[in-house]
Amino acid sequence: MRKTLATLAISGLLVAGLSTPPVLARAAAPVEQVDSVREINTLTADIRNDPRLLALGYDNTIAYGGATVTAHAAAPGAEKIEYFWVPTGHDAPTADTADMGAIMILDSELWIDRAPVTVWARATWPSGETRTTTTQLETSFVSSQTATFNAPASVRPGTAISSDIIQLSPIAKAAAEQGHLSIIWRAQSKENQGKLWHKVTKYGPGTLEIQPSWRGTDVRLQVSVASPLGWNIEGSSIRIPIEDVDPAPVKVSLPAFAMGPNRLFDAKVTNIPAGAIQESQWIHNGKIARDFTDEFGFQFGPRANLPGDTLQVKVRSVYSDGTVTAPVASNKVVLSTPAFKAPRTTVTGTAKVGQKLKAVRGIGYVPPTVKVTRKWLRNGKAIPGATGTIYKLTPADAGKRISATTNYKPFDRAAVSSTSKATGKVKLLTMRIGVVEIAGTAKPGKTLSASTVQWQKGAAFKYQWLRAGKPIKGATKAKYTLTKADASKRIAVKVTAMLPGYKTIVKTSSSTLVARR
Repeated sequence: MRKTLATLAISGLLVAGLSTPPVLARAAAPVEQVDSVREINTLTADIRNDPRLLALGYDNTIAYGGATVTAHAAAPGAEKIEYFWVPTGHDAPTADTADMGAIMILDSELWIDRAPVTVWARATWPSGETRTTTTQLETSFVSSQTATFNAPASVRPGTAISSDIIQLSPIAKAAAEQGHLSIIWRAQSKENQGKLWHKVTKYGPGTLEIQPSWRGTDVRLQVSVASPLGWNIEGSSIRIPIEDVDPAPVKVSLPAFAMGPNRLFDAKVTNIPAGAIQESQWIHNGKIARDFTDEFGFQFGPRANLPGDTLQVKVRSVYSDGTVTAPVASNKVVLSTPAFKAPRTTVTGTAKVGQKLKAVRGIGYVPPTVKVTRKWLRNGKAIPGATGTIYKLTPADAGKRISATTNYKPFDRAAVSSTSKATGKVKLLTMRIGVVEIAGTAKPGKTLSASTVQWQKGAAFKYQWLRAGKPIKGATKAKYTLTKADASKRIAVKVTAMLPGYKTIVKTSSSTLVARR
């Protein structure tokens, strides 16, 4: 082998124009060093496919569109390694071919439609010697349909169909993240010299309203994804028949109405078709009061209305293709006299004897023609004479619950009333407590007197005299004449103080010792 390499080296020098080759036989050792083997030991290509593909179960054994491939050659002693990426079947790189680098991104169909790709490595040593080697890189298309469709068998004019029926394939979803998703709706038209043809009606996702003029034709939905990575995603489409029928009519009705000042009347409209606006026409007492318009929604406020007037509304749909449906009439209603609604009544104030309560009328309009009266209730029963807005609590209210009723009597309608929530039980006042003392000589035959001072003004008293702490029978006056039975006993008096509206107070005096005789 060494001999062969030496011969090749000498031949090379001769070719280069040297007339006298060096005598290599006399310098065997140097020949051994210069003539050492120079080879590319290994050449590998590391594939890193798009993470979105890996997430879908693809691996890195084959390079797909968007893959990053890194080539690595091992050539000991080489001062330079160049890499060339050539579709298989193309000419090998020449000495003039520029280095293409060790990293290649397969982002063009040029690479993946000519599988496999040949990776060339060219190593150059300081002596100028070069070696080349190759490896094969297997590539492939990423192929998939764009979508399937969860579409109805047919659609009716006046309805809408949504792009939600599109079910993108996993590959299409991944491609749409870095590419362009195209959604095109086409509907048949007769604008091309009276012939049916499909023209673009809508771009992008959303809903397509089916116009009445499309009846008996069909709508086409086309979906495609343009992937800059060269993935081969075939577009998908579907044709959905449009029924040869008119749009379903709206449903309109009027509830029972009552007349009233500045009253707005509302029509109930349902089964509203897609892709159309609704216009309403109001008929008051058999005459058109407001002609078809889409303003004001479905409300109407006649300038004047009286009980016995009639109202009716008609509704029609106007489509973007110019179709106007026949009006649908509601039921006819007769205006009645409205019931008067009584405002809420509440009671404010402290529920305590001597305090004042106030009946307050809640929010609500009360015309001057309505007669308003009021009455106060004690435990649900009317309190005689209590008919004002203010009511002062009396001792008779103690322990009772108080409420107020407001009566409304319109001149032309039935009377109504509003009763407040009752208060808690009315509390008693607290009495000022005075002094109870015994005056007189504590001796049999003498008279003792009970003295009550500094008590609440107006308080009344009851008395009970006590002998040795026990009641003396019949001794219930303010004065008590001592008897022989009281001798050597202690006498006291128990006083009960009472005043309407106040809590009753019981107080016993200090006892006094009666002499023996």
